[in-house]
Parts: sequence; structure tokens; C-alpha cells
Amino acid sequence: MKTNDYVRFLTQTVLEHLETPKEERIKRKIEKKEQKEPFMYKYFGTMPYFFKEGVRMAVNKRRKFRLKKGKFQIKNWIFEKNNENEGVRK
Repeated sequence: MKTNDYVRFLTQTVLEHLETPKEERIKRKIEKKEQKEPFMYKYFGTMPYFFKEGVRMAVNKRRKFRLKKGKFQIKNWIFEKNNENEGVRK
């Protein structure tokens, strides 16, 4: 690419930028940002997704296990059935 071609390209792009209204430039900028993929997926691939899903599955499995052992939940307090007291806060 010759220097003359490069200067012509630069002047065309600058003039095109200056001729477009500011609202349209802002609209294009916002659309471009929305199309970007998230930072974590861009630099680390699908590993953050698998880690997040693994943690979610472990938490759900633990909740199911607690419910099977006879514990039940009332108003965010976990109570366990006890022979001495009907509901003792654990």
C-alpha cells in the first residue's frame, strides 16, 4: 500500500466520522458493546461457565441431601427435629 493510498483512506474515514450525527455514532457504539462477548468468556473460554454450573449443581445436591435427612426450613431458619424439643435451631 502506497503512502498516497493510506492518506486517502485516513481522510475518507475521518470525513465519514465527522459527517455522521453524534446520536448515530453513540447508537453504533452501544450496539457494538452489546455484541461483545463477556470478558470472562473472551479470555478464559467456557471454563468459568463450567465452574459456575458445577458450584450450582453441588449446592442443589447438598440441599436435596439435607431435605432427605429430616431437616426442614421455615422462614430461612433451619430446624431439626429433636426428641427433647420439637424444633431446635441448628
